[in-house]
Amino acid sequence: MKRTILSSLFLLAIASAVYAAEDSSPAPVDCPFKPSNNITGIRFTGRHAEYTDADTWYPSWATDGKMYSPWTDGAVNGVCSNSAGKDATTGCATIIGEDPLHLTVTDQAVYVSDPSPYESRYPCGLLVYDGVWYYGTYCLGGGQVTKHKSLSYNWTFANSKTKVPSPSGRGLG
Repeated sequence: MKRTILSSLFLLAIASAVYAAEDSSPAPVDCPFKPSNNITGIRFTGRHAEYTDADTWYPSWATDGKMYSPWTDGAVNGVCSNSAGKDATTGCATIIGEDPLHLTVTDQAVYVSDPSPYESRYPCGLLVYDGVWYYGTYCLGGGQVTKHKSLSYNWTFANSKTKVPSPSGRGLG
C-alpha cells in the first residue's frame, strides 16, 4: 500500500510538471482595461529552453533572418553584464534559429557606459532597420520619486546617443 501511494505521488508530480497549467486568477478590480475578447486566458505548458542567465531581453528580427537583442544583469556564454554603478554594462547578442526550443545565442558582447549622475543603466528596446541596430538605454536612480498607492518609484530617463559597433564587426544587415 505504501509503495502504491508513493508511486501515485511520483506519477502525480511528473504529471504536474509535464501537463499544462492555466492561470484562472481574475483581473484586479481596479484594472483600467476591458477584458479581451481575443485573449481569454494564459496557459503555461512547461515546455521551455534556457539559454542564458541574463535578463532584460528585447529580441527583434532583422532582414537577415536573425534576431538581435540587448540584455543585462547576468551572463551569456560566459560574458557578464551588470547594470549598476559607474562601470555599468549592457549587453547585446545575436539569436539564430526558428524553433524557440532550439536557438543559438552568439556574438555576445557588453559595453561599459557610466550612468552618472544616475545609479544604473538598462536596455529598453531596440530596432534593426536597413542594417542599422538602434539600441536604447535608460537610467534609474538619482531622479524624482513617483508615488503610486503605497509604492514609491525612483526613476529617470536619460536621453543619450551612443554609437555601438556590431560585436562581430560585420554589421547587421
